[in-house]
This record gives sequence, structure tokens and C-alpha cells, in this order.
Amino acid sequence: EEVDKVVQWEAEERLPYPVDEAEIRHLVAGEVRQDANIKQEVILMACHRGVLKRHLGILEQAGLAPQAIDAEPCAIVRSFCNEDTEGRPRQAYLHLGETATAVIFAEGPQILFLKYVSRGGVHFDQAVAQHLTLPLHEASQMRETVLASTDLDSGNEVHRTVIEALRRPLESLSAEVELCMRYFKVTFRGRPLEKVIVTGSEASPWLVEFFEKNLQIPCEWGNPFQTLHRWPAEHDALERPSRWAAAIGLSKKGI
Repeated sequence: EEVDKVVQWEAEERLPYPVDEAEIRHLVAGEVRQDANIKQEVILMACHRGVLKRHLGILEQAGLAPQAIDAEPCAIVRSFCNEDTEGRPRQAYLHLGETATAVIFAEGPQILFLKYVSRGGVHFDQAVAQHLTLPLHEASQMRETVLASTDLDSGNEVHRTVIEALRRPLESLSAEVELCMRYFKVTFRGRPLEKVIVTGSEASPWLVEFFEKNLQIPCEWGNPFQTLHRWPAEHDALERPSRWAAAIGLSKKGI
């Protein structure tokens, strides 16, 4: 009850809209030590009810009956956890989306840290467009070609040019993630993060190599299908499995 009151107060202070227009949830991350004090780390999540209604309306118009609503970070972590997962591995998830990247640190299914960084596919497209003086849609197509590649080809002019354009925003994103990791290390003492799982619509194998080099921690390309008993037969779904992380996590809610 006390936590609920504090969450409500924090929401009033932080949300850009009235709290009575929001659906508010929170996650208790666990106890943390600050100087000589032990406190509860709480993650606040909120969404404007109008946004929820629009999403539900789209599903209903498509003839679907929504069964549950979930937050993206919860779905992402769930997509990589199942009954076969040994112990409670402490690992990070970088979910590169269209408008932002979710930085999530979790211990098994329990989320300990969550932050959205304003770096995503849109920002990468803008960087390529500005660097090459191209219309945004052409820059997006060029970047998508490179993103779909398993390896970077230094002899390929398109690859070389796009990577040059993306260097600054990727380094900026990497620096933000590193700050999150430093905060986590100081706040949640004990076992360190074991690895980073890179997922999302903007993830790619060569990006995994970039983050591993910059963050100095083992990184892997996320494949949520590995937690399923049956894999999809369609080749397209398996080409870039990281894109399905949130969707698979949502489908596993309540299972």
C-alpha cells in the first residue's frame, strides 16, 4: 500500500499528462543499498488511456478479441525465459526499435532496471539522409539493405558509407548503455551482468559485434524462437528472428 502511494505521487510528478488519464503499473525491482540505507527500487510504467483505446480499437476492427495488455519490456524478457532456463541468469537486453532503444537488465524473468534511450531506426535513417544528402525514404532503403546483411563488407561502397553515417549515433547509443551499466553495477551489487542480448526490428549480427567491442561484455543476437518447442516453418521469420521478441513474449503471457 505504501509503495502504491509513492508510485502515484511519482506519476503525478513525472507524467506529461494528468494521472487520472493514465493506466499506471509498477514493478518492484528489489532492495538496493544507498550509503547506509536499504531502499526499494521501483520501476514506474504508464500509458495514456487514449493510446490504449486506439490500439484496442485497431485489434477489434480486425476481428480480434484482445485477451491482455502488457508492457513491451516485460514481453521482451518473457520471450527469452521458459521452464528450461537454468537458474536465474542476470543479463541485459537491448531492444532496438523504430523510435527508441529499450535498455533492460533482468535476473531471470524479474526486471531490475529499465530505461528507454531516444535512439532508434528513425534516428539512424535521419543520420544517413543527412550524411549523404538524400531524401529520408531513400536513406531508409539504403540502411535497410545494410541492416539485412549478416556481415559488413568493407569493399562495398554502400556498406562503408552507411556505417560511416551511423558511427556517431551508434557510439552515442553505446555510451548511454554504458552509463546504465555503471548505474546498475553500483546500485545492484552482487552478480554482474553475464551477457547482452540484442533484439528488435533494428538489430543485426554486425551490430552485435559493435556492442560487444564497445561495451566489453559478451553480446549475442537474440533468437526468441529458441524458447519454443516448435519453430516456424517460414524462412522469412527465421532470417531476422530478433524482430519477433516482443510479439513472442506477448503470446506467452499467462502460459
